[in-house]
Amino acid sequence: MIITDDRVELNKSLEDPKTTIFLIAGQTNSKAEQIHTLIESKKWDDWQRWFLITDSSLLTLTEKQTWFAGATNGYYAVLGGRNLPKIIAQQGPITDLLNADGRPGYFKIRDAFLAGDEL
Repeated sequence: MIITDDRVELNKSLEDPKTTIFLIAGQTNSKAEQIHTLIESKKWDDWQRWFLITDSSLLTLTEKQTWFAGATNGYYAVLGGRNLPKIIAQQGPITDLLNADGRPGYFKIRDAFLAGDEL
């Protein structure tokens, strides 16, 4: 899901102790969107959710700092855990999710999801 003007679905996922959440801070027509598109194209477990956040004003300052190290573009975070609030399982620049050829890496994305699932 691409979050452009409200965060209702994100809030639902954050409040659900069963979900693992893959967050990408970035813009459309970018590597961030390419990663999001790859995630959308694959089959994932029912408890796994993913969001491309294109409007950083929808996030609190604490969320930006905690999830994306203060970045508003080009960063990702995977949140997991059965307790609330969610725990950061993995985070970093989206370049960490790209293969050597610059394309999004399915196995890198899968491993990030698995890190969240293990919490």
